[in-house]
Amino acid sequence: MKKKKKRSLSNAMFGEHLDIRHRLLNLVLLSTLCGGVMLITVHLLFHSGAAIVYPLSLLIAAVLIAIYVSVSRKQPQMAAIILVMVVNVGVFPVLYFAEGGIASGIPIWQVFGLIICWVLLRGSFSFIIYLLNVAMAVSCIVLEMMYPEMVSHATRGEGVYISIVQAMVMVTCIFGVVFKYQIFKYESQNKQLEQSEQEKAGLNKKQMK
Repeated sequence: MKKKKKRSLSNAMFGEHLDIRHRLLNLVLLSTLCGGVMLITVHLLFHSGAAIVYPLSLLIAAVLIAIYVSVSRKQPQMAAIILVMVVNVGVFPVLYFAEGGIASGIPIWQVFGLIICWVLLRGSFSFIIYLLNVAMAVSCIVLEMMYPEMVSHATRGEGVYISIVQAMVMVTCIFGVVFKYQIFKYESQNKQLEQSEQEKAGLNKKQMK
């Protein structure tokens, strides 16, 4: 029963009936969910306080909702919008000011959030969402320059370095998984095409004989 459930869940999220963008969205959602849980664990271990844990909890809630919309409701575009808007406009700006501003790992996560706008969203609407998210990220930096007292520095000492290192590792891991998956699917499709062409060539040779 457990194997069947795992297979059905895997098929619902990464089945061949889904287009590649939909599967990439589900992969990003799962990776972000794992990353959010790890971030909460690290911050609880270092006693960062509710100012950081609450936004991360909102991140996990938004990802779970996006997974439901993507998998159960079959609306990947809406799921992607929920993810990028809640994360880039809501969660990351709060974390930016709570965790130390530009001297923290949050700018790395903001770059991640901006890139997934291009990867996950479709059509001209993606440009609007991207520009809105860029404006929010730039506003955080400008506000810190003008009002440095807005940055609370809840993470101090070695916690700052841990924040930067974990952001570097987790963001690159998420992108690594996404690109590896894309390459794997591309190579699989190429092999299938080569096999079908070889079969056709074999059939043509038989017909010629």
